[in-house]
Order: sequence, then structure tokens, then C-alpha cells
Amino acid sequence: MATLKILVVEDSSFARIAITKAISSLLPNAEFIEAAVKRYMSQPQLIAWSIWNEPRRRNTGDCACDESTKKYRLWLKERFHTIENLNDFMGKAWGEFDDVNAPAMYGDYTEMYFWRKATGYLLADQLQWVSDTIRKHDGVHPLVTHCGGSRVETDVIRDVCDDELNAKTVDWYGMSFWVPLLNHNAKSFSRIGMKNDWLAAVSPYYWNYEQYANTPMWHKPTLPEDIRMQTLFSLMSGAKGILYWQYKSERFGEESNGYGLMAVDGSQTPRMDAVKEMAETVCKNEDLLHAARPLAQVAVYYDDESDAVSRLEETNYANLCLNFNGTPQSCFARYKQTLCGIYELLWQMNLQVDFITRRTLDRLKNYSTVIMPFPIMVNSDDEIKALTEYVEDGGTLISDASPAAREANTWVSTKTPGGGLDKLFGCVEKDKIYVHEADEASLTKHIILNGSKACIPVSRVIAELEPTTGKVMAQWNYNQSAALIQNHYGKGRTYLFGTLIGCVFEKEQAQGKHELMSLMTDLLKDNSAKQTFILQQANKVTMRYLEGEGYYIGGVFNFSDVTQKVIVDSIAVNEKSRIEHMFGINAGLADGKISIDIPGRSISIFKVS
Repeated sequence: MATLKILVVEDSSFARIAITKAISSLLPNAEFIEAAVKRYMSQPQLIAWSIWNEPRRRNTGDCACDESTKKYRLWLKERFHTIENLNDFMGKAWGEFDDVNAPAMYGDYTEMYFWRKATGYLLADQLQWVSDTIRKHDGVHPLVTHCGGSRVETDVIRDVCDDELNAKTVDWYGMSFWVPLLNHNAKSFSRIGMKNDWLAAVSPYYWNYEQYANTPMWHKPTLPEDIRMQTLFSLMSGAKGILYWQYKSERFGEESNGYGLMAVDGSQTPRMDAVKEMAETVCKNEDLLHAARPLAQVAVYYDDESDAVSRLEETNYANLCLNFNGTPQSCFARYKQTLCGIYELLWQMNLQVDFITRRTLDRLKNYSTVIMPFPIMVNSDDEIKALTEYVEDGGTLISDASPAAREANTWVSTKTPGGGLDKLFGCVEKDKIYVHEADEASLTKHIILNGSKACIPVSRVIAELEPTTGKVMAQWNYNQSAALIQNHYGKGRTYLFGTLIGCVFEKEQAQGKHELMSLMTDLLKDNSAKQTFILQQANKVTMRYLEGEGYYIGGVFNFSDVTQKVIVDSIAVNEKSRIEHMFGINAGLADGKISIDIPGRSISIFKVS
């Protein structure tokens, strides 16, 4: 395996020497790829084969030619085996697989969902074919690819890219890291973390593959401190390489004067100075950084099927797909909004996050708490068995409204929670209303926590719960029906909300966010107690740490614009501990705690041994 790198190029030969591309997406021709590999594989300048730039399938309609339709039919046949099985599952009456075509309209959730799901698998098959073709001739150089936007942030119906499948086809997997930081707000900062934590879950050896070095078209330029923040936060999240887009600013097209570490005339910039400084630190500590791994305290269960069906629930002609001569309208559906809000909440609580999916259920046991955003399609036998055993063994499961509200074919379940999850959560949904964002401001409905006057506003969903074996912890103010149920099951417990907690946190009402954070802090107190490093409350300051054999690497990031006194408690620190400076502001020891006076927009990276 290659060692950790920040790719810093000293001259304009970057385009020639960095990474040679096989243009497989345009020319899926084995002879062309093989000729390119044979020609360049012995060149000493070759670092890796970038087998596909941003593999993705856009837009919603996608290609429905005879060849694409044939592949879709074969994909269905591999899974359902007979047309009778497919008909029974989807509620159709096709005579044979050759009768199946691309969905005629988005309103048939079952057909549209499986059509888009298939494109992700078929895209991964193409990537694997390119990988195999290159490997026939070159088994030495690593293969790399990167997504344009990860599954946890993109529109999974209109822009399909199955990161988990794609990552298996290459040695290094990465992502374009476009994060606008001009407003310096918490949402932008948390998106940096979410991108990194998702990639670390998908591919332990991942790259921040396109970190944008500047803005295009003479917009407000990226500051050196922002480049430092993104770069070092990625490394402290477990990234094993950084590739900047790009070395020198563009001179043409929509990226004019854009993205360069160097100015358009080739002159040095403060951005390049910042990168060189970081590269020196990485080179000195390459082995330490490469061997260390991030330590998460809590897991978020990401369900791509719930994500996709939630998107379909809010699809209309305006946001279905790209116009021929226009740009897409992003559809920030309920699932995606609550996912991002839950992550931001955990970010502000300074909890490092791992993502678990239906493909990685074995990792549930690693965490004392797992959170499920709007899990309307978490319904498979494997998932329900794994979640039940997780709680029975002592885990805590926190869920948004409506677990398994739909069955595997996207049809509405006759009971919610479905699939037997009503027993796990100790309640059922009596009634549910979807609330449009435009109507929320006029609503007076909110959740009142038992034993207090604390109120949490409604967001996107109002679900009235009826306890069976569970205990009511909060009620809706308008009719006193249950809005939060706690249930003890085996050695563990569950919490089911009657709304979408991430969407609540996305709201701008400071009081509602404060009440929700206080509640979640209480629910997650077991996780906080187990943290190796605990950052005492600080505004817009966060910490990441990596664990190696016999050492930790800590990184404290002050995203605010003012100097702050930061204190870090740690079970890894004792009278024999040593704090070694690695980058940025010096950290010291005082009364058995790590102490840092850290200026605004600054970083402290240190080793604890």
C-alpha cells in the first residue's frame, strides 16, 4: 500500500506527471485501455491510474436505449430469477422480462426506485471492468477513482453513485471536497466532517481527492486558513492523501481564474505557501499519520433506500431532472435534511461519527449508540434481526419517526413501525402528517418534554405514537399524545421520536436547537463518558483525534474568528504523558489536562504518548 501523501507540485509539469487517465467512460474499449496502459505503465512519472473521473449516473431518466434496458432486465433477472417472482414483488403483470422497460413516470415509486438502484450496480460493474482490464497488464500501480459528491450529500435519485460498490473496484477511493466556507457557519464546517466520516466508513484508505484551492470567476478568494482547515481536518479524520484542484488557475471556460494554488500567471500565492507548510509537517510525520485510525464514539445508520424513497415522495416535474439548457433544482428531501441535521448536532456535541449501512451491520456492536434518520425503508430481515440483537445486547437505538413505514417494494406498511420493529420500539404510530416546510412557521404544534417546560418545534413530520411496552417521555402540546417513547428491550433501550430530529436541528430557532441538544446530550451521555478526549464547551471549536499503536494524534480546530481558551480532558493523559507539537498552535499540560490558547481560524495538532 502506498504511503500517505499531500500532492504538492512545484512546476507546471503537473499535467504530464501526476496521474494518467484512462478515458473509459467515453470509450469503453478494451483495446484502447490496454494500449494506454502498455504505453505509460513503465513511465517513472506515473503515480496511479485514475480509471474514471467522478463516476455517476445522471440524470433521473438516464439512458433507456436498447442496450441499457437489456442490462436492466438482466439485473432484475439475477435478483428475482423468474418473472413470477418479480410480478409478485412489484405487483405487476409482465409476461416476461423482455416486457420490462424503464419507468414511464416517477409516480410509480417501485419501478423508479429499482431503475435507479440498478444504475448504481451497473455503473460499479463498468468500473470493475475497467479495473480488471488495467490489472491484466499492470499489477503494480494503484487504481483510483473519486465521486463528484458522496451518497450522503447528493440527490440519490437524480445523481446515482454507489460509493460502497465503487470503492471495492479500486485501491484508493476519494471525493471532490467542495465546501463553501465564505460564510464561516456551522453547517459548512459540519459538512467537512460528514464528507470525511462517510469516506472513512466506505474506504479506510481514502483520499480527499479534489480539494478546491480557490474560487472561480474572480469571486472572493479562498483564504490560506480555510485551506489549512480543510486539509488538516481531512487528515485528522483519517484521509491518507490530499489532491488539490488545481495547481495553476484556469484561463478559459466556466472555471476562468479558478481553483489554482498558483496565480493565473504562475506566480506564488499565500495558498501555495500554506500547502507547502502543511506538506513539510506531513512528510515529517508520514508514518505516524499513515498508521493511525480515527476513533468514532457514535454511529449514524445511513439507509440509501430510505434516502431514495424519501426523495421520490417529494419529487415533482420541477425537480425531477435536468433541463436540457438549465441547471438542476436540488431536492432537499426529508431524509437528506434530517441526516445532515443529525450530523451537525453530533458535530456540535464534538462526537466523532461512523456511518453504518445495511452492508456493514456487523459494525453495530462497536458502538453503544446508533442513530437512524427517517428510516422508512429499514425493513429487511437482516436489518431487523441485527438491530434487535444490537439492542438486546445492550445497545441504545435512537430513531426518527416512521421506522419501516414502507415495505421492501416501497408499498406502505400496514403497521408502523413495520417488520416487527414495533416490539423493539414498544409503540405504534397512530397517525402521521407530512408538513411542508413553507407551512412550519405558522404551526403552533411542538413537543413538550415530561417533567419540564422544554419545547421542541415540529419539523417535516408529526407522528402521534401509542405506547405498548414503552414509556412516554414527551407529548404533543395540542392533544397530549405521545411524541417520544423510550422502551427497554433486553439489556438495551430504544427511543422513537414522533418527528425528524435532524430537521428540527436544521431550523434557525436558537431555543428549539438548544432544547434538542440538551435532550440529545442526556441520551448520549454514555457515549461522552467513553470518549478518549473530551473538549470542554467552546463555541465553534471542535476536536478530532487518531489512534496509533501507543500514541494518539489530536487536532483542535477553532472555526470562530476569536481567540479561545480550550481545555481538553483525556483518559489518555497522566503524569507520564508527553505532548509533542506537530503543527500550528502549541498545546500544553496543566493540572492533568491539555490546555491551548488558540486564535481564531487556527489549528493545533499534537501527539500524545
